[in-house]
Amino acid sequence: MKKENRLIFITSLTLLSYALIILLDKGVFIFPFPLNEIIILIIALQFSYWNFKKYKVVSLILVLIGLLSSLSNEYYWSILLNFENMNKFSNTIIIDMFLLLKSISIIMLGIIFGKKQKNYMNYILLILFCFTFIIGIIISDYLYSSILICFSYIIMIFSIKIKSVFKPVNVFWILLLILESTKLLSICMNK
Repeated sequence: MKKENRLIFITSLTLLSYALIILLDKGVFIFPFPLNEIIILIIALQFSYWNFKKYKVVSLILVLIGLLSSLSNEYYWSILLNFENMNKFSNTIIIDMFLLLKSISIIMLGIIFGKKQKNYMNYILLILFCFTFIIGIIISDYLYSSILICFSYIIMIFSIKIKSVFKPVNVFWILLLILESTKLLSICMNK
């Protein structure tokens, strides 16, 4: 098993173990989804460290996605800012700009993968990925938005299975799917 696959596997097992411990202790099935953005950042940095020489542009976009993910989470900002400053900060569009830039970075990563595949079926899947991801970002209902985003990641994973490019960095899409799915499961199972 490649080190990138092993890292994703260990991360998934850790998240599942946490959720099972909470289930046994509290009787609710909750993944630690507030940590998703930090997980994305840490894994993006590690993947970039391992693969920078081979995939410079992809590595930089992974780091960008990781940074923007962390910066787009108000939870982390609340650690740095006091209550009054956090209240003012929450009323600005800065978080929304970080979310927008993160989404654009994910779409850019998808386009880079799609262009490298050079296959008509993959081009169709790329268009479908972009469409479902953008609709998922635009929709205001969290449940449907999260479902569409998960579906878009599934499309990208399917596209990579048809024609694999940027090995082994391509498993980053699986990480994004797992983290989005855990957030969705935590919310759906505890309604």
